Amino acid sequence: MTNRYSFLPSRQLPNTEQLEAMPTLLQAHTCDMKFNDGEVRLFLSRCDSRDGEPFDNTVYLEIFDGRNWIDQGYYDGDNPIDCMPGVTGTYFTDFKVDADRAIELLLAEEDDRLALQALLNSIVRGNG
Repeated sequence: MTNRYSFLPSRQLPNTEQLEAMPTLLQAHTCDMKFNDGEVRLFLSRCDSRDGEPFDNTVYLEIFDGRNWIDQGYYDGDNPIDCMPGVTGTYFTDFKVDADRAIELLLAEEDDRLALQALLNSIVRGNG
């Protein structure tokens, strides 16, 4: 699990665990949209390498150019990189902090489930 208490935020793009912990904003044919702020979108593939994906947990990134969503490529969610064309991992700092909090709450006692639900509800309203 990632360490959300570190003093320096991770410079990497969101990892598989963080993306899976967050609500799905839109379900596409083979991928789940996990992030969309109107400028950048992240999709986590539900397929793996046996299905023809480059990685078992492939993450696709798109950037809006003012008219169209442009595919910027993909990365391995299990071994995230620091940047892709047009965006660095630090762009997602708030998203990763929220995801790490969701992971922490998922592992917590049942009493914390209401706090998790409230957090995820606020994220969906703010991210969608």
